[in-house]
Amino acid sequence: MGKNILWFHEITLNDVPRVGGKNASLGEMFRELVPKGVKIPNGFAITADAYREFIRSNSLDQIIRDILGGLKTKGYTDKPQYFIDKLSQGVATIAAKETPVLQGAHE
Repeated sequence: MGKNILWFHEITLNDVPRVGGKNASLGEMFRELVPKGVKIPNGFAITADAYREFIRSNSLDQIIRDILGGLKTKGYTDKPQYFIDKLSQGVATIAAKETPVLQGAHE
């Protein structure tokens, strides 16, 4: 699977499939501008593979399917917001559980 976390100095635009467009752009900006004296704080990106593994290993794929399957959107004019609210309610506690892992990677 490779590394789950990539530092911006390791990321190029070729890494869009691994870390997404925004993170690839941040990595490219960091790598190109810091050597020219522009002060940009380093950061990291969690890879798409790590995200998928997290979802799979915590059995969240089924939970997400259940949440999506149970959505009743009839009568809702803002369906995307309704979806986001329901999904957020379903996975918010997981983020709290994983925060120490991310903090450890950042240290």
